[in-house]
Amino acid sequence: MLEFFKNLKLFTKFQLALFVVSVIAQGFIGVTSYIDGRRLLQDKSFQLLESVTKSKKQAVEEYYQNVENQLLTLSENSSTIDALQEFQQNYEDLNELIVPTDELRSKLKEFYRQEFVHQLNSNSLQNYTVEHFLSEEPNQRKNILQYHYIATNPNPIGFKYRWNRVRADNIYHETHLKYHPGFAKYSQTFGFKDIMLTDLKGNVIYTVDKSVDLGENLLTSYLKSSNLTNAFRKVMKANKKGYVVFADYNFYPPAYYKPTSFIATMVYNGVNKIGVLIFKLSDERINQIMTSKKTWNNLGATGETNIVGRDYKVRTNTRSIIENPLRYYTRMLAAGFDSSVVKKIKRLETTILMRKNTTLATINALNRQTGQFITQDFLGNDVIYTYSPVNIFDKRWAIITEIDKAEVLQAVTDFRNNLLSISVWLFFANFVLGFWLARSLSRPMLKIQKEITMLSEGRFPHKTSKVYKDELGKIDEALNTLIESTRQLAIFAENVGKGNFDYQYEAKSEEDVLGLALLEMRDNLRNLSIEDQQRRWINEGITNINNVLRDHSGTLQDLGKYVISGLVKYLKASQGAFFLLDKEKEEMFLSSCYAYDRFKYLNRTVKKGEGLVGQAFQEEGSIYITEIPDGYSTIQSGLGEAMAKAILIVPLIANNEIHGIIELASFNKFEPYERQFIETVSDNIAISINTVKSGEQTRLSLKESQAKSEKLQVQETKMLQSLTELKETQEIMQRREKELEESREQLQQNLVKMKNMRKEIIKDEKARVNRVIRKYQRRIRDLEEEQARKEADLASKIKNLEKELGISHKPSEGDDT
Repeated sequence: MLEFFKNLKLFTKFQLALFVVSVIAQGFIGVTSYIDGRRLLQDKSFQLLESVTKSKKQAVEEYYQNVENQLLTLSENSSTIDALQEFQQNYEDLNELIVPTDELRSKLKEFYRQEFVHQLNSNSLQNYTVEHFLSEEPNQRKNILQYHYIATNPNPIGFKYRWNRVRADNIYHETHLKYHPGFAKYSQTFGFKDIMLTDLKGNVIYTVDKSVDLGENLLTSYLKSSNLTNAFRKVMKANKKGYVVFADYNFYPPAYYKPTSFIATMVYNGVNKIGVLIFKLSDERINQIMTSKKTWNNLGATGETNIVGRDYKVRTNTRSIIENPLRYYTRMLAAGFDSSVVKKIKRLETTILMRKNTTLATINALNRQTGQFITQDFLGNDVIYTYSPVNIFDKRWAIITEIDKAEVLQAVTDFRNNLLSISVWLFFANFVLGFWLARSLSRPMLKIQKEITMLSEGRFPHKTSKVYKDELGKIDEALNTLIESTRQLAIFAENVGKGNFDYQYEAKSEEDVLGLALLEMRDNLRNLSIEDQQRRWINEGITNINNVLRDHSGTLQDLGKYVISGLVKYLKASQGAFFLLDKEKEEMFLSSCYAYDRFKYLNRTVKKGEGLVGQAFQEEGSIYITEIPDGYSTIQSGLGEAMAKAILIVPLIANNEIHGIIELASFNKFEPYERQFIETVSDNIAISINTVKSGEQTRLSLKESQAKSEKLQVQETKMLQSLTELKETQEIMQRREKELEESREQLQQNLVKMKNMRKEIIKDEKARVNRVIRKYQRRIRDLEEEQARKEADLASKIKNLEKELGISHKPSEGDDT
């Protein structure tokens, strides 16, 4: 072969050498580009999966933290305390005889048989009976509540909370009419399935959803082994105020055997325990977080994120059952899954607690590890797992993001195919050009070979000036462009990896697959970061306002003052006004005004339809304007003549009743997420205003009652003193009368003695005896006169006392004063 090459002409040698070198150069460039591109795309794909897992984990933990804050806030609300006490008292007194017992139990049995037990058995694949829920020894209170609010409720299952006006003469129903709209609005606003109240004995005395657990006793009924009862027992054992218990998912019969989780805390009135507040959580909120509201952002066509518990059972719905349930059931059966499990998934329309994930990713995450690897899923597909632990109260879950390996590496495969196609065309072009450029290849090929060698080693050669003006010079120019383009891609990827999303980079063309893929990746990461910042901003703002509402709920003045200052500071607005409703005058009055970091004390009232605030008052709807005219002061707004670029007016509505208005002005436009924040916290502010009003009315009534009680106590004390004096006077008169009687008896004895002595004494003593008799007679007369005066004084005092006490008494004949 060597001899053959030596015998070739020099032109042929150069042509052959050019072709061989070109092939080698193209091979080096193609291989190194493929290896570097494949590594870069894989690394960025893995980083994207890690970023998605981290953001989902943070969103789940923030959601449960918000749920805990909402539970504690509601448990400390005075309306909740009042409602729990009233419901508890009314539940104990609940005993109606309007509906006959036979008719009541008959109606309940009909409901359980036709609407509840049939669907429960269908979902659970078990054989429950009506007697399992209605025992032979009936719970009369439970039967009364379920009769009125469930069995005779005209609304369908899932909407029975709409029934509130029960036609029965019982104070429980009046209390229900009073508090149910507020609890129902709270449950719908924050996305809870149910809000429940129980007494300390375990009786479920109130629910929003009106499931069949209403009226049941958690400790003695069929619910005694449920996850809800376990949470109730833990709350009862705790002596710490603000202690929260989370009941992990379990099959819950009153929810038609659907997997259900709860969160509970004790409600205190001062330092006394009065009952337990329970939230039945909705799995829809977690599914929205896991599926990005069913868009699966950044996860392609096969990616999904799931949560797995300590029992290795999933706590979320699989993507396939949401997008294509029939295909999912077919694939599970084909993979050898138990047909009863597949049937139960189909009935319940959920994979929660139905599918196990015992992969190494789950085991590592439950052991507090974070990472990723490639393995097969439960259907036998090669997938990439990214995992991390999630701490929810005292539970540790695993969050796992998975995506088909083929989809992740599809970009690498496309890059390889494009590179091969380009290489084939370049080889062909080099062969054609070699014939014409063979004689001038020696010198430029050395230069090109050197630069290609550096590029293959991962080094970027310095850009050189154009030496040749022919095709070889263009190759050199193209090589310089490739080197510069690769250098720019490396710098861009490095900046994106560091979080610098504002670094500028432009794709070389509309067909620049790698450049466009990196730009799309950067935009997705940037949008994810912005959305995460806005969500944290809203959640932090809600928490701050809730803290203000909890710490300054003494008076409406303090509430409005600190709420408006908090909103203005948090939104960085220029001015803010807090209006409250005067029901008697049917107008809004300015309670607090905050502008330029200080409070303004103004007197201003607004009637319906008067200015922008009056318009919001009349329409009970928010107003947002950005087109502010030059003469803004002519607009009758609660903020006076302050010029602004944006005005936001939000009414404060609770229980379908307006309680006030918040008006904010800013020199910058309010972003949509800022307006969403204001709309969200307005409900909490309105509820707090209503609560403070109720508290003020209660304190006023209590003060009036105390004043009346003190007045009656003073009158009672005065009457008791008078009666005591009368009794003492009567005792004194009785002693005097007794002494007078003794004196009379003694006198009679003396007279008898004197008569006996008169026969014995001499006549001279007669005069002295007469003097003695007259003396004793005068003494008797004086005593009788003194007795008469004292009886008259006593009668006068008694008459005056009866006149002061308002007693009318007419002595009867024979009364002895």
